[in-house]
Amino acid sequence: MKKIIFIVLISSILSIANTQAEIDCNQFNNLSKKFLDCKAKNLKKKTIGFKNKIIENANESKEKIDKSSLKEKLVKFKNSKTLTQFTEK
Repeated sequence: MKKIIFIVLISSILSIANTQAEIDCNQFNNLSKKFLDCKAKNLKKKTIGFKNKIIENANESKEKIDKSSLKEKLVKFKNSKTLTQFTEK
């Protein structure tokens, strides 16, 4: 439970930071240091957004697997040492 609350808290903080508008880099010369810094900052903001989406999708998938009967079968398969032990009920 604590992990879920921690993940929600972190994702909400990161989403607030991600809502800042992108900086228009066209105002700088294409070969200048400021232009490259601007592009790097915009790219960093985009990657943080993608990372948050991937984490949310992974958490949703994990919850779906936990709720399904597939998890029980996988645990039973992992704990069995032989095929006959796995097929026993």
